[in-house]
Amino acid sequence: MKNKEIIFGILLTAAGFIGGYFWGKIPDYPIVSLVILAYAVIYGFFLIFTENLWLRWGVPILSLMLFAVSLGQSKFTLSGLLLALAILLYSVWDSEREYNASVAFSSKKIVGKSLKMFFTSLAVVVAFSYYGSIFEQSSASLLLPENIFHGIFKFLEVPLQKYFPGITADSKIEDVAISEQIEQFSAELGISIKGDENVSRALYKLSIAKLNEYTGPYRFYIPVIAAASYFLALKFVSIIFMYGALLFMFLFIKIFTVAGLFVKTKIPASREILV
Repeated sequence: MKNKEIIFGILLTAAGFIGGYFWGKIPDYPIVSLVILAYAVIYGFFLIFTENLWLRWGVPILSLMLFAVSLGQSKFTLSGLLLALAILLYSVWDSEREYNASVAFSSKKIVGKSLKMFFTSLAVVVAFSYYGSIFEQSSASLLLPENIFHGIFKFLEVPLQKYFPGITADSKIEDVAISEQIEQFSAELGISIKGDENVSRALYKLSIAKLNEYTGPYRFYIPVIAAASYFLALKFVSIIFMYGALLFMFLFIKIFTVAGLFVKTKIPASREILV
């Protein structure tokens, strides 16, 4: 085993545990998402430098398992982990294939597709874990969280004030012109709304009650839709992280090559041809 293989193997193992541990803190502290970006960068370098078969195939499995464990277990985490491991192992195989097929070194060519699958495997684990925490719920609030509703309301405050002067997301029900309509709708839907509640929260409660009424017998599928939506959202965001990881890898390769820690060299390679 080479020193770089051992170093990146240790880093990848640690990154898996740390990434899962800090995942839940990302909504409150977005800067923590850099931990996931670092995880991807380490994975990319691990694929490039690791030739030992035991390390190359074993460490990614251990790393993802630690990610799932530190993420927090739920009823469906194991199912998600098995699917994610299959995707991750395919990424390991694909990077090796690209490495052997490359004439000139290119981190994007060698690990670009593998990083995409790496983020997919993380998204699968997280989505299954999320589903495990909500599968017994059937409220439309899973599809429309209150913080998102409040943010949308804040964004639309100015155009709404053309039709409802003085209304804001934080206005009290008792202080706005539509207080009677809100009280009427809440009575029809059986929702308790107090006069000192803010408009955003009151309208959110009414919206969720109405959505629950519309979904009716199909509310069983709400957790599935919520988890699938979460997965797709993670996949969309992962595109940014994938290119970010490739950019950081490019910069680190340049810096470490200048510093003499990485060395580019040419080796004779055999080719399969038809004559």
